[in-house]
This record gives sequence, C-alpha cells and structure tokens, in this order.
Amino acid sequence: MDLKHLTLFKALQHKMGWLSRRQAVLSQNVANSNTPDFRPQDLKSVRFTQVLNRAVGGNVKVARTHPNHQKPPSESAGGEEYTVRSAELKRNGNGVTVEQELLKMAEVQMDYGLVTNLYRKHESMILTALGRNR
Repeated sequence: MDLKHLTLFKALQHKMGWLSRRQAVLSQNVANSNTPDFRPQDLKSVRFTQVLNRAVGGNVKVARTHPNHQKPPSESAGGEEYTVRSAELKRNGNGVTVEQELLKMAEVQMDYGLVTNLYRKHESMILTALGRNR
C-alpha cells in the first residue's frame, strides 16, 4: 500500500523535508560559528494555507468568522533561506550565537519526532481500518 498519494501523508512528508533542510542550515551555522563575517541562515516557515492550497489544488482563503479570532497570516510561500539579523556580532564580524542555534536545532528535533509519530499513527489507523493489524 503506497501512502504517498494521500494528501495527509504528502503534507507530513513535506514538513519532514522542510525540517531536514532547516536542520542542515542550522548545522552549517554552528559549523561556521568562528568563521569571520559569517551571518547565520535559517528557512522561512511554511504557511499552512500554502500547503492546503497545494493539497486541494485550489485557492483556499482563511476567514475570520468572529471579531475576536486571530487575523490570517500574511501570504508567504515559505521554505526559502534567509539571513538572520544578529543582535550582536563578535569581533571578527560573525553573527552566530551557538546557544540560539542549538535551541533551534532542539526545536527541529522535537518537531520532527512529532511529525514522525503522526505519520506512524495515521498509517496504523489506516492499516487497522483495512484489517491489516501489524
């Protein structure tokens, strides 16, 4: 059974791919923490509306149904690499703060574990529904 064609699994795979790319970018930041004039990089986060639009093949708009609801996020594709503005630079012009990068890497690791667990749970539910218990 190929789950790659189901919309939910496509979205989860997309998120795992984005998290993998972000981990690689953050690792480069740590590796260059002593490189003169190096500025840290990061990936723009992926917006839910873009993933939803790709999944349904249309243009879904986020709407507020109550004045107290949060305003929709700005339209941004996400996933692009950008240079992080550093609050402080070292004497050699380097803008990497290793502690901040390690915190971001830990966040990516937790998110990846969450997405992996969601993938496994949904796969298990589908197999159970088909009568193919593991």
